[in-house]
Amino acid sequence: MARWLGQLEKYKTRPLPEVDEAAAWLADRVPAAQPPGVIHGDYKLDNVMLAPQLPVEIVAVVDWEQSTVGDPLVDVGWVLGLWAEATDAASVAGVAPFAGRADVPTRRELLDRYAQDSRRDLSNVNYYCVLGLFKLACVMEGSYARFRAGTSDDAYFASLERGVPALAQRALEFAQGDQF
Repeated sequence: MARWLGQLEKYKTRPLPEVDEAAAWLADRVPAAQPPGVIHGDYKLDNVMLAPQLPVEIVAVVDWEQSTVGDPLVDVGWVLGLWAEATDAASVAGVAPFAGRADVPTRRELLDRYAQDSRRDLSNVNYYCVLGLFKLACVMEGSYARFRAGTSDDAYFASLERGVPALAQRALEFAQGDQF
């Protein structure tokens, strides 16, 4: 956490109380370490290749430059935190354009499927969801800062004026524990 907060402090251009609140929540709830495994670091549907025929099957995972060894629940939390459902009050724009479709699993179904084949303690999965969203908010604030400084004219970065606080607010929703 100190790493992400340190990076954020280098380019933060405004108060971000939701990010601060998520950081405090995380600091107070660090779960016990579990056996390490491979972490992709950016695991999401954009980084998988699917078989060209049914049934749907992942045939490759790409974009491994952020990979490391650690707690694989970091990847699980990242996926679940960004997974939008039809019942969500708001979703993170562009993350799950298929949200709400009957043939797409819910976060609970994804977590249950992971639990079937995992020996991991999943009792703190909300921690990992908050962590993933917190980290993304910190990174995206850097993109917003570049836009504000005039070093990027990317229209998406302009949307982060509201997008970064929205990511942190979504993290706080997971902190409340009612997202599954």
